[in-house]
Amino acid sequence: MAVYGVKEFVDGLRGVALRERAAFTPTCNIAGLLSGYTGEGVKTVLPAKAMAKIDFRLVPHQDPHDITEKLQAYLKSQGYDDIHVSVFGAAEPVMTPIDSPFVKRIESIAESFAGKPASISPILGGTLPLLGALRRHVGVPGLSSPGNASYWASGAHAPNEHIRLFDLHRAVRYNCYMLQALP
Repeated sequence: MAVYGVKEFVDGLRGVALRERAAFTPTCNIAGLLSGYTGEGVKTVLPAKAMAKIDFRLVPHQDPHDITEKLQAYLKSQGYDDIHVSVFGAAEPVMTPIDSPFVKRIESIAESFAGKPASISPILGGTLPLLGALRRHVGVPGLSSPGNASYWASGAHAPNEHIRLFDLHRAVRYNCYMLQALP
């Protein structure tokens, strides 16, 4: 928890309960807010408009278009029928059973490459829109393999997000290894 600079997570959850909540619960994230005068100095104004940029992390059996409709219906029910909702992108949630032959194959390749047992997370927070399209149009199960150049302190999606060259080199080597090992 010290890594994140927090004293306590939601509802005091820790360990397995916290990981389950993070993996299997949908979220709504406020990415940014903008309204009124934001320049230097003081200016007494009543904003004529406001903007919020949000994103939803969906879990299996949720449809992004249905969630958008529910958001609009909720806003209207609360008296905010003058709010305009623009959708910039949408991706369906994808999850492949952990005992899938494809997951087992990738697990074996990762273990062979690393020389140690693979760590498997059943579902992660993040969006890879390509996975839904691959599943729907090509029949390839959704899976995020370990060929990513990030590490635990990479500051993912933060202003200081970064990767280390060592991790980039290893990721490229792994991805080449994986693609050659797949039938």
